[in-house]
Amino acid sequence: MKLFLKILKTRNFQVGPRQHTKRVHFISGVAAEITLKAKGFRPDAMFYCLAALEYFKEKTLEQVRQVAFEIGIKGRQGLDINNPDKKYKLDSMNGSFTGLQLVSYMYVGFKMIDPKQ
Repeated sequence: MKLFLKILKTRNFQVGPRQHTKRVHFISGVAAEITLKAKGFRPDAMFYCLAALEYFKEKTLEQVRQVAFEIGIKGRQGLDINNPDKKYKLDSMNGSFTGLQLVSYMYVGFKMIDPKQ
C-alpha cells in the first residue's frame, strides 16, 4: 500500500472529467499489479488473459471499453482475487466470474483500448 501511495503522489492527476478515465485506469492497474506481484507469477491470471483476448476478439472497441470500465467501477468496491469461490456478475457479460478473472479481463481490455498505457 505504501508503494501505491508513493506512485500516486508522483503522478500529476488532474481533477477534471477528462482525466477521470486515466485515473480509473491507472489506479485499478496499480492496485492489481501490486497485489499480483506480491503473490508472484500467477498462471491462472495468464490463462484468464488468454480467455479475455479470445472473448474480446469478436467485440468492437466500444464493447471492450464497456466491459473494462464496468469492471473498473466494480473494483472500487473491492475484488477478491485470491478467493476462487467468491463470484461477481457484470451487466456487460454473461456468467459469473472470480475477482482474478475480472482483473485479467480489465487489464486486457485497457491494453486493447490504449496499448501504450
